[in-house]
Amino acid sequence: MPDIEGRGRYGELFRLWMKRSLAPSWSLSLLGLLALLGLADWTPGTLQASGTMTPRLARGLEREALWSIALLLVSGWTAWHGARVMGRWRDGEWSWISSRPVAAFRVWLATWAGASAGLGLLLVAVGMVVEVGAGLGAETVRLVATQEVDDARLEPGQTLEIDWQVDTPTTGTVRVFLRSSPGMDPTTDVRVEARRGKKVAHTEVRLDGRRGVEVEVPTQSSRPLIVVITDTGGGALALDGSTPMEWWCPAGYEWFGSCSVIWRAFLGLSALLGLAMGLGGRMSAASAAGLSACLLLTATTGDVGYRLPWIPLADLPAVLTIVGEGRLPMSGHLLLPLVALAVGTSAWCLAGRVR
Repeated sequence: MPDIEGRGRYGELFRLWMKRSLAPSWSLSLLGLLALLGLADWTPGTLQASGTMTPRLARGLEREALWSIALLLVSGWTAWHGARVMGRWRDGEWSWISSRPVAAFRVWLATWAGASAGLGLLLVAVGMVVEVGAGLGAETVRLVATQEVDDARLEPGQTLEIDWQVDTPTTGTVRVFLRSSPGMDPTTDVRVEARRGKKVAHTEVRLDGRRGVEVEVPTQSSRPLIVVITDTGGGALALDGSTPMEWWCPAGYEWFGSCSVIWRAFLGLSALLGLAMGLGGRMSAASAAGLSACLLLTATTGDVGYRLPWIPLADLPAVLTIVGEGRLPMSGHLLLPLVALAVGTSAWCLAGRVR
């Protein structure tokens, strides 16, 4: 009988905290704000003037903008929401919780899981609003693999060859990021080739600043892929090593990008929620929320997402950038769910005594 009564209390806690994560005053205000922002034009004036704007890019930029705003607000809400849990318990809710035989750790799990489920439902609702504003879009390409490259400088007439060393592309395109170097001539003519044995595909562009240059991957060949970059005239050329070389393949539709954002954000916010709950047991809610926000900022700044993609939320800025191009990111790291679960549950040890 005690186990049955305890199970009923855990279920009540799960539903209670799921509802609190979906508080109408908060969730409806957020969705209404996003619906209004979806009516705006998020295309930068420079892109419109350059003539490089496409419908896919316009839809992607709107997704990126709306998701960035939504995640900024939801992250702050999550940190504050989690930081207040222990305070609520100590202010009287624990008396109600302990009116039935319960285990403190299971109470923690039920609370964390319920609040996380509410956040997940909120993210799904946000995704629906974003896609209504942006339009579901058409078929697009997905990032399949990346390869790190070193910075390099080419003078007019010089050539650089890069061997593709990860999974050999069989179809799709390879993209490399180049920029024209400051000098007498601000523009640079570039030829980028993709070679597989005797099969060669190429593209020629004129650079004025930094740009990703794509070239088709030759098919019907099993030979290794070599990317050849040639500065054919104008100013000097620089290979940007801060962004890896990328392989893209046709796969899925643009709205799949919002699904990727929802999944990563759900795992990351669940971990953030657990961390804030744990810190809230050791300090004031405001301090716990602030410290959680600082840790979130650290995880999402710089190249952490490239170096440590298994950290929840670390790769989300890069994912949003890809979604902003109307493309699809790579699948999330396999360890992401396990790390999020580990953070959410182990934060119990950080919280200290509940009552």
